[in-house]
Amino acid sequence: MRPIAAGAAMIVALALEPARVWAHCDGMDGPVVKAAIKALESGDARPVLIWVQKDGEAEVKAAFAQTLAVRKLGPAIPAADKALETGSAETLVKLLTEATEHGVHAHFQHAVATKNFNKTDVAAGREHVKAYVEFLHYVERVYQAAQGPAEGHVH
Repeated sequence: MRPIAAGAAMIVALALEPARVWAHCDGMDGPVVKAAIKALESGDARPVLIWVQKDGEAEVKAAFAQTLAVRKLGPAIPAADKALETGSAETLVKLLTEATEHGVHAHFQHAVATKNFNKTDVAAGREHVKAYVEFLHYVERVYQAAQGPAEGHVH
């Protein structure tokens, strides 16, 4: 099971009731976790919500929405886990290379597209400056990330 899915499942399980007796349904092989995995795969929280009391529904929906948002942002984390699991970083390198290439091209194209603005059009000039600055900052962040140490947390 992917760490994000397990984490989301645990959030859902913990939100079920304040006073809880842990049982099979809450275990990693139980129906709550299976429902959470199904919900995350489909993007639909309803399979999990049947396990939640009405007064806990809003909290679970909020956690579910946040989990979905994080999952959309982070395909690199599962790819890094998979690289360690398989002993090969090739797929991870390809993912990172393609993402970087896409980002550079998108920012570059926007900066170029706004470059030849009418010098009397202040709004168009501001749009170009915005695109230019975003392009430079994107390139700088990518370069710094590639050159610098990985910062994180230690357990």
